[in-house]
Amino acid sequence: TKQLELVTIGDWRFLVSFVIYAGALVYALMRIKQRDWISFGILFFFISFSVTSNIIIFGGTHFAERFMYAPSLGFCIIIAELLNRFVNKVTEKGKQTWSLNTLMKTRPGLSTIVIVITLLFAIKTVAQNPVWTDNISLFENGIKVSPLSYRTHVALAEDLSNPKYYTKFPPEEQKKILARAANEEKICLSIYNDVIAYNYLGNIYYMEGLYDSAYYYFNVGRTYDPNSRDMTFNTALVLNKLKRYDEAIPILNHVVALFPDYIEAYYNLALAFTMKVDFDNGLKYFSKVLELDPKRADATYYTGKIYEARGKEDEARGDKDKARNENDKANSYFAKAKEFGFKLQ
Repeated sequence: TKQLELVTIGDWRFLVSFVIYAGALVYALMRIKQRDWISFGILFFFISFSVTSNIIIFGGTHFAERFMYAPSLGFCIIIAELLNRFVNKVTEKGKQTWSLNTLMKTRPGLSTIVIVITLLFAIKTVAQNPVWTDNISLFENGIKVSPLSYRTHVALAEDLSNPKYYTKFPPEEQKKILARAANEEKICLSIYNDVIAYNYLGNIYYMEGLYDSAYYYFNVGRTYDPNSRDMTFNTALVLNKLKRYDEAIPILNHVVALFPDYIEAYYNLALAFTMKVDFDNGLKYFSKVLELDPKRADATYYTGKIYEARGKEDEARGDKDKARNENDKANSYFAKAKEFGFKLQ
C-alpha cells in the first residue's frame, strides 16, 4: 500500500514513537506491583494491540480502525485515572465518590469533562454508524480516508462484482456497477501490481461478456503466477469462449497436471476437444469428469451427444450396426442426464 509512507529506523517519527512507547512500557513494568491503574492501562493496550500489530503475529492487514477497538480500552483507563488524580481531587480522608450523585456534587470539574467527552464520542459514534451499513458503505468510506490503499479498492471491486449484490439491480444499473468495479480494479493496479486484481478484473469482464478483455487480464496475471489454479483455468475458460481451442487445451493440461482432481478443468478439456470434433479425447475427458463426479449431469449429456454424433457418422458410412450401438449408448446417457436434472436440448 502507498497510503502509509515507509520510514526507516532512523526517521525522527519512528524515534519519537519508540521513545514514547518504550517509556510507557518501562513505567508500566515498574509500577504494576503497586497496582497502578495507569500501569494496568498501558499493559492492557500493549497486550491487546500485539495481536494485530504484525510484529508478533502477521495478520496480513496493515491498519484498520477496528484493530484499536479493544486496545482503546487501555487508553480510556489511563485517561480516566489521570482525570481522577488531577481534576477536583478529594483529599478528605475516607471520602468516597461511588455514586454518580456524589461524584457530580463533590467533583464538578471532573463530571463536566466526562460529560463533554461522552457527548463528543456519542456524536462521533452516531455519525460513523452509516459507514457500517454494509460492506459497500464500509469500503467506500475506506477509499475516502485511505485513497492510496490498494486493498480498499480491490475490496470494493470484489463486493460490487459479487452476483449476490449487483443482480439485485435492473440490467442497465448492473452494467454501471460492473463498470465501476472494473474501474476500482484498475485504480488498484495503478497503486500496486497485485496479481489478485488481474483475476478480479478478468472475472468482471467475463461477466460482462467482454471475453477479449477478460482474456487479456487473466493472461497477464498468469504470467506473474503461472501455477495459480484460478488464473490459469480462467485463461483457458475464456479461450474456449473465444473458440480458440488449440490455445486452451495446453493450458488446461497444465492445470490438471498441477491439480489432478479439478473437475472443471477436465470438463473444459472435454468441451474443447469435442468442439474440435476430436470425439475420442472428448469422451476420454468426459469420462474423467464422471469418474470424479458420477452424477455430473452436463458431462453425462454431452457424452450422449458425442455418441449420437458418432452414430450419425457411422450411419452415413453405411455401418448400420455400429450406428445402432452408438445411438443406444447416446440414449442411455440422455436418460441418465435427465435423471440427474439436466434439461435436454
